[in-house]
Amino acid sequence: MKLPSLSQLIKNASDTFARFPFAIFSAIVGTGAVLVIIQNDIYAYKEIEWLNNICAVAFLGISVFTASQLIAERENWKFGLSLGIKLILTCLFVLYYFLLPQNIFQSESVHIIRYLLFALAAHLFVAIAPFKEKGHIAGFWEFNKSLFLRFVTAALYSGVLYAGLAIALAAIQNLFNVDIKSERYIQLWWFISGIFNTWFFLSGVPARSDIANDNINYPKGLKIFTQYVLIPLVVVYVCILYAYMGKIIIEWDWPKGWVGYLVLGFSITGIFSLLLIHPIKEFSENKWIAVVWRWFYIVLIPLTVLLLLAIWRRISEYGITENRYFVVVLGFWLAAIALYFLLSKTKSIKVIPISLCIIALLASFGPWGAFSISESGQLKRLEEVLLKNNLLVNNKAQKAESEVSFADSKQISSIISYLVRTHGTGSLQPWFEERLDTVQTEGRINRWNKMQKNAEDITKILGVRYVHEYEREENEEQSRFYSFHSDSQNVVQLKEYRYLIQGINLSCTKEINAMQIGTDTWSISLISDSLQVLYLHSSKTAENISIDLTERLFSLYKNHGTNEYGSIEVPNDLLIFDKTSGTLRLKVFIQDLSINVKGRKICSAGMKMDILMAAGDGQK
Repeated sequence: MKLPSLSQLIKNASDTFARFPFAIFSAIVGTGAVLVIIQNDIYAYKEIEWLNNICAVAFLGISVFTASQLIAERENWKFGLSLGIKLILTCLFVLYYFLLPQNIFQSESVHIIRYLLFALAAHLFVAIAPFKEKGHIAGFWEFNKSLFLRFVTAALYSGVLYAGLAIALAAIQNLFNVDIKSERYIQLWWFISGIFNTWFFLSGVPARSDIANDNINYPKGLKIFTQYVLIPLVVVYVCILYAYMGKIIIEWDWPKGWVGYLVLGFSITGIFSLLLIHPIKEFSENKWIAVVWRWFYIVLIPLTVLLLLAIWRRISEYGITENRYFVVVLGFWLAAIALYFLLSKTKSIKVIPISLCIIALLASFGPWGAFSISESGQLKRLEEVLLKNNLLVNNKAQKAESEVSFADSKQISSIISYLVRTHGTGSLQPWFEERLDTVQTEGRINRWNKMQKNAEDITKILGVRYVHEYEREENEEQSRFYSFHSDSQNVVQLKEYRYLIQGINLSCTKEINAMQIGTDTWSISLISDSLQVLYLHSSKTAENISIDLTERLFSLYKNHGTNEYGSIEVPNDLLIFDKTSGTLRLKVFIQDLSINVKGRKICSAGMKMDILMAAGDGQK
C-alpha cells in the first residue's frame, strides 16, 4: 500500500474544506469556544459562560451544513444559490443562539432535550440528503455504509493520534521538567475530536456521483461483525423478553416500567443489524437472513405491545414526562415499522431514517410536542393534589393549615421538582404571589443542586415538607440520618463563665466524657435525646443539668431536614442551648449535629460542640 505524500494530504484537506467550508468552520468555532472555556479559571467562568451556547450551536451546524452541501450536489445548485442557502442557515443559527438561555447546559432540561432532538434530526437528514427520488436502495445503503465506516475509522485515527500526542506531552513534561498544565491534555482531546476528527470524516463523505451506479461493496468484516456479534445479541434479547412475557402471563401481573427501555434496546439493535446485512439477504448463500428479517418484525409486534403496556402503567400512576412521551412515540413507531415491512411490497429501508427525522422534529415543538404535553400533564396532576389539600384556592397557592400526608407531600415534591428542573418556574408562577425565579441559593453550586434547592423552597412556601423521590413513608423499621451545621461563628462575653471546653464529641453509644478541672470533676454524656452534665465539687456536693433536645431535634428535622448529601446549614441560634440549674450554668454551642429518624422517633446520633460552664464556688 502506497502511503500518501504530504502534498497529497494537504490537497485532500484543502479539497475537503472547499467542499464543506461552512461545516468545517462550524467545527473550528465550536472547538475554539471549548478551548477558551477550558483555558479560563473557574472563577472567571460566569464572564464567558455564553461560549457554551456558541459550542452547542456551532456543533449543530456541522451536520446541518453537511446535509445542505449534499443537497446542493444532488440538485446541482449553482455556487450562488448554494452560498445563499448556507448564509440563510447561518442567520437561523444566530437566531437560535439568541433564543437560548444564557447557558444551555446550566438551564432547564427542556432546552437541552430540544437541542438533542435537533441534533438527531440533523444527523438523520445527512443520511437521506443525497436521495430524494424513490428507489436507489442499494446506493442509499452504500452511502450510509460509507458514512458508518468513515465514522469508525475517524474515531480510531483520532484516538490513536490523541494517545500518541498525550504520551509525547507527558514525556516532555517528565524528561525536560517542562510545566505542562493538565488542561492542555483536555484541550488536545477537544482539538483532535472537534477539528481533526470532523475534517477527516468529511474527507471521506462520498459524493452522489460516486454511488450513483448502485453497486454494492460489502466488507467481509462488517458481515462477520453483524452475523456473530449483533444478531446473537438480538437473539439473547428475544429470549429474555419472551421469557418475561411468559412470566407476566403466568402471574397475571403488570409489566415493570423499565422493560420498555429493554424492548427499545432490543429493537434498535435488531433494526441496526438488519440494516447492516440488508444488501446480502437475497444472496443464495444467505437465505437464512431473509427468514430472520421477516421473523424479526413478527417477533417485534408482541414486544411492542409489552412496551406500550409497561409505559402506560407508568403514565397512569405518575403522569407523562418527556422520557415517557418518547417511549410511547417510539413504541407506535416500532409497531408501524413492523407492519410496514411485513405488509408493504416496497419495503424501502429509507423509511426508517426519514420517519425518525420527522418524529424528532415534530416532537421538539408545538402543542403536540413532548414539552407541551408533558408540562400540561404534570401541571394538571399538581393542581389536583393541591386542590385536594386546600393548597390552591381561586388559582392562588395557600400555605397548608394542617399537615399534608406523606403520599401527597411526595407527589407535590416530585412534580414541583420535575417542573422546575425541566421547564423552569414560569408555569408555576401564576399560582404564587412570590417571585419564584428569585428563590435561588447563593454561592457556586451546580445547576441540579440549584434547581433542587429551588424546588424545596417552593414546597416550603406551600408549607409542605419536601420528600425525596426515593424516600419511603416513615415506619418502625426505617432509619434515616440527617446532618446539620451552624451557619456562622459565635461571639460570647466570657466574663459570665469560668471554663471553656472545646471540641467535645458525643454520641449515643459513647461512654461518659469525664474531665478533672482542679479539684472539681465534670462529666458530660448524651443519653438518647438528652444532654446530661454532672458537676461534682471537691466538697462532695453535686449538681447536674439535663438539656432535653427533643423539641429542638424535631424542629430541625421538620423544618430543615432535606435529602441533600452532606451537612445541612441551619441558623446559628438553632444549635445554641443555654440553661441554668441552681448555681450551675451552661451554654452549649453545637458545631455539627447528626440525628437519627426512625419511624416517629427522633433522637440525636452524635454531635460536636463547645461548652461554656460556671458553677457555685468555681466562680469565686
